[in-house]
Amino acid sequence: MKQWLPAIFLLISTSSSAPVGKELAASYDSPKCRALIEVTAERMNFTSFCSTWVQQEVYGLKLNGISSYWVRNNKAGSEMLQRGVPIMIQPPLGAWTSKNFFKYGDDREKVDPSVYVWAMVRQPWERTVSGYQQIIYQIYGHRPREPKTNVTDAIKAHLDPTEAFLAFLEAVRDGMSVGRDGFHVFPQAMLIDTIAPRGGEKKRFDSITKLESASEDLPEILTTLGATDFDIATPLSNHHHSWEGLANRKINETDPRIARIFCKLYEVDFVCFNYKPPPQCAPILGF
Repeated sequence: MKQWLPAIFLLISTSSSAPVGKELAASYDSPKCRALIEVTAERMNFTSFCSTWVQQEVYGLKLNGISSYWVRNNKAGSEMLQRGVPIMIQPPLGAWTSKNFFKYGDDREKVDPSVYVWAMVRQPWERTVSGYQQIIYQIYGHRPREPKTNVTDAIKAHLDPTEAFLAFLEAVRDGMSVGRDGFHVFPQAMLIDTIAPRGGEKKRFDSITKLESASEDLPEILTTLGATDFDIATPLSNHHHSWEGLANRKINETDPRIARIFCKLYEVDFVCFNYKPPPQCAPILGF
């Protein structure tokens, strides 16, 4: 599993305005997706999570008369986008306008239909394992950043990577604290659910793209944001996290105990973002 890095080094100047991600934006607003978000909220006791963790980071730009919001989706290229987009645009912007939006329920943000709203998602298994590695590293790495908990001690007690990951998934499923960054492994459909319906045929998001196709999609996204020149050959080509390479990559993803929890917990992401579930999920999800 590798962190996505900008793979093409180009200086691009374009007048094209073909936005990408409309299909996933429509899928996210579909009755099937919205219903599954509600079901998942009940499974995870998500309203309890939201009583203490009520906001999600949103970053704004206003460029050449176009206003836009990027809703951050942790562990889906979020570091690359937060740091990279302002310096990809030529001349560099320096920084986003950062704010927080309430998520879930009646407190979702009411965003004007004229504002371009976008997000990026990632293959659920890859994202979950990446978030798990980060959380464990920040608790037990060479420079711990947060205190241990009974749950994380129980996870650490398992020497076998598969058993440790299973204990972690059980804790997430049961709504137990797995550290400050535990929300990094929440289902993506829940994490970005910050935008209230915008009325008529206008979707919550104008574009939802996939990290796996970021090198192809970013030029079109940047153009839609109002950029006329942009350089995606940035210093972020060397971006990586210090927890890459942990032994926990040896997790057995076909273990039926992991499949039973993982497939149901992240069913909402497979459905809302048109990701094909792994084979072990087929008998569990029925598709």
